[in-house]
Amino acid sequence: FKAGRRPKAKRRRQLRLLQAFPGVGPDRAARLLEAFGTVHGVLNAEPAALEAVHGIGPTTAAAIQDLLRENPEPYRGVSPLDDF
Repeated sequence: FKAGRRPKAKRRRQLRLLQAFPGVGPDRAARLLEAFGTVHGVLNAEPAALEAVHGIGPTTAAAIQDLLRENPEPYRGVSPLDDF
């Protein structure tokens, strides 16, 4: 590929990574990548910066931030080990 061009396969992988976030589909992933340039940029973005991206509201921004929080809330579902 030419210098200065991003390979298409890399962009596809980046978009797929962003689509793993709650509330983020193909369109929102593309907008986030366009706004922040890299997945790393999205990961380090403040909630207000995320909300500035068209289609990302406070609920989606909070869900993304919650997923990235270092100490997530403990899972309160049924554990498969409860039967033992």
